[in-house]
Amino acid sequence: MKINIVSNLGEGFNPDLILQYNTSIAFNLRKALKGAGHEINLVKDHDNQAPKADHSIVISNWAMNRVRDDPRYLNMLREATDGKLGLWLDASFSGMDKLYDVVLTVTPPYEHSSPKFKWVGYAADPTVFYPEQDPRPTAFVDSYAYGWYGGEYDYVYDILKAVLDVSQIQVLQPIEQYNTGKRIPWPQLAALFRRCHFSIVTQLGHWGLTNIETATCGALLIMPKPMDRPHSWPCDLNHVFWENQADLEEILSRPVDIEANRAKALESTWEKVVDRLTEALK
Repeated sequence: MKINIVSNLGEGFNPDLILQYNTSIAFNLRKALKGAGHEINLVKDHDNQAPKADHSIVISNWAMNRVRDDPRYLNMLREATDGKLGLWLDASFSGMDKLYDVVLTVTPPYEHSSPKFKWVGYAADPTVFYPEQDPRPTAFVDSYAYGWYGGEYDYVYDILKAVLDVSQIQVLQPIEQYNTGKRIPWPQLAALFRRCHFSIVTQLGHWGLTNIETATCGALLIMPKPMDRPHSWPCDLNHVFWENQADLEEILSRPVDIEANRAKALESTWEKVVDRLTEALK
């Protein structure tokens, strides 16, 4: 099949400059689809024309809102697409099924979602994400999202800071506050993930690529129970929950089974994602 992938990633890209979810998904999908024998065109989100293809897939994120909802742009894609026009989306958000023939979701669709929503899941490339742990116990800590959820979970970040500030754990947190600071190029982030024994989640829900990428490196996911959203799990990964300071301190004192964490993460592959995606495009 010929497939257009529409994202912020264009032909001639530099992998060292991949900065965000949108472009990393496009990169991985392109690689996996080409590996399965498909012909892939990378179309930039501001291109005025797309090449003819059997199907087109828009990779959505915040920066793509102006594209995914733009009738003029979608009409251009439809004219270039003989088969289905699809949208890659985190979850089965209402309304998107009205604009697309199929919506490919990272998390399972809700029970009463439109039949257009098809679960494809996600994965991490084991040739990029692999164990390379520091001798000293090390944790990757995602950004603190103070105020992001109306302040409801600010106390979670306060507990995290209090525990980590006095622990013997080496902390890697390149951007402390969510949505501030310069983005870290994806290859540099991967190098940080490979060093970690723990991956400390700070965001609501669990569909973020960071979770499966750090788990594929062998890290144990540590999650605040109040921020758990069971439906938002794209796949099963080794994890533990904490609810208070004592929980977190005890968890960080445990040995980590790097091989077991990686083996669990490797049950999800981009090849399986491609199989489910191509089935959804039929």
